[in-house]
Amino acid sequence: MSKKEFYIGWQGKMPENTRKFLKRFLWIAMALIVVMAIGLVFFEKPFKKHFFNFGQLDQITGVYYDEPYPFILTDYNAESGQAKTVLLVGSGKFGAKGIMDKIQDKSGALSGIRITLEGTLISGDGKTLLELTNGTDALKEMLNVELIETPAPPAPENVTLQGEILDPKCYFGVMKPGEGKIHKSCAIRCISGGIPPVFRASEGDSQDERYRYYLLLDQKGNPCNKEILPFVGEPISLQAISTKMLDWDVLFVNIKDIKTQ
Repeated sequence: MSKKEFYIGWQGKMPENTRKFLKRFLWIAMALIVVMAIGLVFFEKPFKKHFFNFGQLDQITGVYYDEPYPFILTDYNAESGQAKTVLLVGSGKFGAKGIMDKIQDKSGALSGIRITLEGTLISGDGKTLLELTNGTDALKEMLNVELIETPAPPAPENVTLQGEILDPKCYFGVMKPGEGKIHKSCAIRCISGGIPPVFRASEGDSQDERYRYYLLLDQKGNPCNKEILPFVGEPISLQAISTKMLDWDVLFVNIKDIKTQ
């Protein structure tokens, strides 16, 4: 019958069986830590390639429009119909409308005029935003009136989609992660502050991570920031009317047709 070992911490030498047990335990524990670390690195999703040029101011030149949300049309080819729009947002958790209204109080109406704005670029998944970091000092130049005949939007269609309502400023570059319940409270503050809400609809299976992005408007084509706040940051399904605004898809949505999954 084997003797049970009794070890007291201040003893100079650890009993042999205890030493062997602790040695085996530590080797196994270290091996498990290494395996877990490798697993975390291997299976963890990488951050999306979205960018916020913090601390760097860039200038964007294009034709300004007020509706449905403030944006700059920077590139437009009438023959191909190709366009590039840059959504405008304010500094912090605010939209750009208040800033652009103050600028126009001084300069006059700008809609349809070619101007240069300065701010901080945000970009990801083919979408670009400009934060008017310096507020009303963002306007650098008024060039000329340039009324562009943009193509008529395609015929609207009824769609049923699943996805999530995001605030595009955080999602496309300012915050990582900028989606899901972990970002819900921040997204609500941004959208309630006037940042245009964007609906991200999944295309393909969950492994593909291919998305389509829609600007959200109410059924009359007006901003619906306050109405959609209860659904921000949640997996939802909705029925809506879909069309396009230049290079942005647009959804005209009835709040009653949004369902939390």
